[in-house]
Amino acid sequence: MSQGSWVEVTQDLSSYDHVYVRIYYTGSTAVRNIDDVTLTYSTSVAPTLSVSKTEISFSDVEKLTSENSAFTFSAKGLSEAATFVLSGTNADMFSVSPSSITPTDGSISDTEVTVTYTPTEAGSHEATLTVSSKDATKQDIALRGTAIAPLPHYTVNWMVNGNSYSEGTPSTDVAEGESVETLPTTPAAIGDKVFMGWTNATIDGTQDVAPAVLFTSAAGAPTVTSNTTYFAVFADETLVSSSWNRIKNLADITDGSYVIKNGAYVLPSTTTGSSTAPAKVGAPVITDDVITGTVEESMIWNFTSTGTANQFYVQNEEGSYLYAISDNNGVRVASTSDKWTFAVNTTDYFSMKEANNNRYCASYASGTNWRSYTSATHTNYANGGKLELYKFVTVRTYSAYATNFATLSDRNLAFSETAVDYFEAPFTAPTLSGHTEGVTYASSDTEVATVNATTGEITIGTKYGTTTITASAEQSGSYYADEASYTISVWPNSISGLKTLITSESEIDFKVRLNNAVITYADANNAYLQDADAAILIYVKGHRLTEGKSYTGVVSGKAKLYNGLREITSIDWGTIIPESATVPAAEIVTLADLNADYDKYESMFVLVQNAIVSSALSSRNATISQDSEEYAVYDKKDGLSATALSTTNAIVNLYGFPGKFNTTLQLNVFNDIDVEETGYNLAVSDAGYATYFNSAKAFTMPAGATGYVWNAGNIADVYAPAQVVPANEPLVIKAPAGNNALLFTSSTEDSYKDLDKNELEGTDVETPITDDDAYYFYGLSLNANSELASVGFYWMNPTGAAFTNGAHKAYLKLAKSTHAGSQAVNGFPFNGTTTGIEQIEAGADAKNAIYDLSGRRVNKAAKGIYILNGKKVLVK
Repeated sequence: MSQGSWVEVTQDLSSYDHVYVRIYYTGSTAVRNIDDVTLTYSTSVAPTLSVSKTEISFSDVEKLTSENSAFTFSAKGLSEAATFVLSGTNADMFSVSPSSITPTDGSISDTEVTVTYTPTEAGSHEATLTVSSKDATKQDIALRGTAIAPLPHYTVNWMVNGNSYSEGTPSTDVAEGESVETLPTTPAAIGDKVFMGWTNATIDGTQDVAPAVLFTSAAGAPTVTSNTTYFAVFADETLVSSSWNRIKNLADITDGSYVIKNGAYVLPSTTTGSSTAPAKVGAPVITDDVITGTVEESMIWNFTSTGTANQFYVQNEEGSYLYAISDNNGVRVASTSDKWTFAVNTTDYFSMKEANNNRYCASYASGTNWRSYTSATHTNYANGGKLELYKFVTVRTYSAYATNFATLSDRNLAFSETAVDYFEAPFTAPTLSGHTEGVTYASSDTEVATVNATTGEITIGTKYGTTTITASAEQSGSYYADEASYTISVWPNSISGLKTLITSESEIDFKVRLNNAVITYADANNAYLQDADAAILIYVKGHRLTEGKSYTGVVSGKAKLYNGLREITSIDWGTIIPESATVPAAEIVTLADLNADYDKYESMFVLVQNAIVSSALSSRNATISQDSEEYAVYDKKDGLSATALSTTNAIVNLYGFPGKFNTTLQLNVFNDIDVEETGYNLAVSDAGYATYFNSAKAFTMPAGATGYVWNAGNIADVYAPAQVVPANEPLVIKAPAGNNALLFTSSTEDSYKDLDKNELEGTDVETPITDDDAYYFYGLSLNANSELASVGFYWMNPTGAAFTNGAHKAYLKLAKSTHAGSQAVNGFPFNGTTTGIEQIEAGADAKNAIYDLSGRRVNKAAKGIYILNGKKVLVK
């Protein structure tokens, strides 16, 4: 185009969608503008015929035989069908199929058209195939053929181990000098022998080298010059070695399994999905171009040729493809098919380019994943994008080549059952069927069960678990080698056996056969299951189990350790129908029993008798003691605060379930009725005296102890060992130092206090005594020097005022009016004995003043015991 002149241009755009037109100027002379441009659009397409060949030749075709050749035809803009017409001297020796093709919407997509040459005489032959359609330019294809006289034909037979073989419709008729065009389907291995190929002569017996003629493809087959039989060759295969070897030549990249490495990382084959790029994974150890480290399955890629040179589908073991999208981090492993072409990227290294988006793949040098860029050596790639390929290579040797060998039969070994549960004797092994001649038996775990190698008889072992019993037989003259197996799972038949399986905080699956196992306690989430020897906690929320139900039969479920306690976390009762039963009586145990044999008593319903509350209940925890043994108590339902567990030194009977929390052994107690107060522990100091008071409970005076009351200034021993002390009797008790059990009992007798013959007072709980100016108040104590021999009643306040009295303690309350003179008595030491009392006056001694034993001053001493100058005096 030049200035002032216009040219009309016609452009066929029928094969494009969404067309945009841009007009631009490329001349050397400056132009201000381009105008007067007219675009004319027409949907009409000129009729066009296209053929892929203009000449088709046939050579050396036997007379009266046929040979085919094909070409590809397409067309557009047609209004009528395209026809195929033969003409020329020898047109009758050629045929074409189809003879016409009708267009769809004016077009014919690529279609294969077949020309067949069937000469009726020897010589050279020619014809023309004309393709035409209305208004389209015709296309002529020159046809040429050379025919020869018929050749002799020979029959080809195929044999596998002495039997005719025709799988895959192999060639059976072959002209002289030709070779077979189609081989049979590859025969399967026979016994331990694998198929090696075909040969043209039988092998006598076996030989350790392959026959001279051995082919596995039509291209390798020899020419046929007579009627021929091909024999399948089999051999024994031995695996010598397998390794991951580095591939350095492009021609050596073939179908197989590979590890793809870039820099220090391999490309993982784990399926990532369509939105995530594979991460960089450290390469295994490589020594002298061989991977000597571990190759995980997640590192392995399978290459399958697409049919194009150096191009492969790259897939993982799951069948997912490696592909790329139009994004720099667009490498993916998912279901989208893609094709990768490998090329040399400097000596010994490769690049790989995919077909979908023309992108390369390598690891991101400064990142954590694999990337795709449009350059094979992008600067972001590690090591310049150079890839190393390691192929899995196996080396095998073959021996004992044979074409005919004994026909063997399958043994068809099979057990009547493949999995058996064992709980208790007797055990009956599954029956082995098939040809069992020469069978031997073995157990995979002889601690679970052993098996007689000859008879298959089972002997159950010493541990629970699963073993596989395998019956196997080697190949014989009549039968192939074969084996069959079944598993024996040895399960416990008691709760104690079940508990030996529970050793981890991870859940295990279990089975157990129960025998009259009873639910001894149940609430919303907890249930205790106990048989004759042991018990276990079932902790399943909303379990709906009921106390007093008995179970016999096989159950299954899951169990684990929870903070040291064995518990069942789910249970399937199977077909068991529970029966009503009596909850067994609590096992009477001592704390020594519980500490010495936790495993035996864990979760069992037990009774601990006459234990001392050594640490009162606080935050649901208490401590009990018994004969120098201690044990923790846990208030499982937080409802025991009103029981004797809240009283230090209370003696109790406790019903509960021993358990463990981390390393602490504890008795789990659920309800207040499980706590029975049976007495009180009187802790006596080395001074040998203590006080006690209980307004509601009578008790038996313990061995070695004596109870005293205070009356009219005298202290009298009124309760001997083993004597019942009525309730409401405040006492001074002389007893051996240490713990003395005051065990509760019943009594209808009146106390000395009830009879006004005991001036001691007492409180059941720690109580501030109401002060009274008319009285002095005394508590059991030692003197200021804490001398043991000084034990007695003393002011607990400097003025003799009231004080806070301890729980179940007695105290002395004396009227001030009973004290003669101006001196107040602030103490009554027992002076090592309770047969007499000394008084200690406040202030200076009241010299020569006479007091009776109640502290009252008298003017004249009658017969009796009095206190004179602080000393007891007997007046006769």
